[in-house]
Amino acid sequence: GSFGGKYYHLENGVLFYLDMRRQYGLFAYELSSGRTERLVDFSSFPEFPARDDDVAHSAFWWADGERYYFLAQKAGTAAYATWQTDGEGNFLSREYIPSEVRRVTHMVGEELVCMTKCYMPDGSEENGDIGLYNPYTGGWRTLLRFEASDVSYGEPIGVWEGELLVPRSDGVYLALDPQTGETEIFAQLDDPSLRLVSADGSAVYAIQNGDTLGLYRDGVFTPIGLADEFDCQAGDVLFVSGRADETFTGAAVIDLTGRPDFDGVSQYAVFPDGIVYRLYAAP
Repeated sequence: GSFGGKYYHLENGVLFYLDMRRQYGLFAYELSSGRTERLVDFSSFPEFPARDDDVAHSAFWWADGERYYFLAQKAGTAAYATWQTDGEGNFLSREYIPSEVRRVTHMVGEELVCMTKCYMPDGSEENGDIGLYNPYTGGWRTLLRFEASDVSYGEPIGVWEGELLVPRSDGVYLALDPQTGETEIFAQLDDPSLRLVSADGSAVYAIQNGDTLGLYRDGVFTPIGLADEFDCQAGDVLFVSGRADETFTGAAVIDLTGRPDFDGVSQYAVFPDGIVYRLYAAP
């Protein structure tokens, strides 16, 4: 049916997900029985993004066996914080992320991948250094330092084989080692119509001409079908929306909706091997 949450983790037949819009919490869905349990209720979290808050999409979570940790931008602001609960979902504390952090993009091990703020001569704010922040210890490690030049760094697009992929304004994508800070060139894109948009494990997704979704491997772009790049969201799978006959022209779609003749808006999952599944057909 209609799903307003965000998938995060599947373990032992239980799907864990956040719902920031409707029921407002962290949930566990048991696949075999269909039973859903709310593990954490966000209503008691001070300054946590409210339902339908513009920054609610930035929230994500992790657990260490004893506590749950939730990271998000504070309600109505661009400042980040982490909220902690015990294993029963009871709120414990809130810790602020250093104010110089402009964007938190990923988590690698126990550290958050962050970009700092950099103020340009005209007063505008841009991305600065790329670093790792440890929310347990408060420690900070700078991996890639901002230098004023004609070449600038964008936000890391994801993790590829243990390394962060960082776009550069000259069409180069760097593979950044989160342990040593060393970099090497992952891709040099001479085609201005092609850009890499997300990385997940061993899969790198790309968009060509602003509307063609595909996989990028060994310097080769393999198209899958049409998609709006703003709808592309990397996770264990990548979700796009659109009509099957207009969206996926180069791949067979496996329909899981039971409505194979439906021609309206649907939701799809694109796997790293190029297989496409239709998950949901709009009513």
